[in-house]
Amino acid sequence: MKMQNVFGRFWGRPLASSRPKPLIGEEKALDEILMAQDKARITREVLEMGRMTHEMLARSLYVFESNDDKDARSVIEQDNEVDRQEMEIDWECLSTMAIRQPIHDDLRFLFAVIKLTTDLERVADESTNLARHLLLHRSIIRESDDLEEIRSMKDSLLEQLKDVLKAFEKQDLSLARQVFARDRSIDERYNKLYESFLDNISVKDNDRIRRQAYILALARHLERAGDHIANVAEYICFMITGERIASESDPNKDLNSSE
Repeated sequence: MKMQNVFGRFWGRPLASSRPKPLIGEEKALDEILMAQDKARITREVLEMGRMTHEMLARSLYVFESNDDKDARSVIEQDNEVDRQEMEIDWECLSTMAIRQPIHDDLRFLFAVIKLTTDLERVADESTNLARHLLLHRSIIRESDDLEEIRSMKDSLLEQLKDVLKAFEKQDLSLARQVFARDRSIDERYNKLYESFLDNISVKDNDRIRRQAYILALARHLERAGDHIANVAEYICFMITGERIASESDPNKDLNSSE
């Protein structure tokens, strides 16, 4: 035993048998610190992904404002970067689950991030679809009487995306619920354009019908983007409370209650 202690001192480190074992409380505190660091890093990465998605959505609608194809092609190229960010964030969340073995709030955070980044990526996909559609049919779309409605939908979505990212960063439950509820307005605007398209079919003005068909396709991409933003808001609410909010804002709620 004495010889072992001599060897331990010679190599400049204590023997394994003489190392003080960390207390259970100390281990727990260290785990909490490391988990907090992981969550902070993942939060920053989600916000960066959200920033790029917001930029893509904004630039996709600039295409019909100018004759330059640069914005459209830039959006299409950025889509690959958003795809890469989603995969990296998912991998970090899964690695953190395996290493930290989180429970309760921490586990909900990681699960919610994996789900909401999928919807952010799909907002980016819809932005890419918008850019491609405008690139092909810009001259016809510019002649439509419904361009202002498309601009209005775009502005509303940009505001909702900005707010949902703020709700995620601040864990603001009230703001997340507001964003979720505001999706109904986007749906109503799309339905209005769809009904207008159906009404004009009877007019038998082929040029007008074609313009409205292209506008309706734009509105559909925006409406889908709005649905994905609402999904992000719902996952944020789940992350904070552990409960879904879909039932609270069910569009059929009033009908069901009247039965």
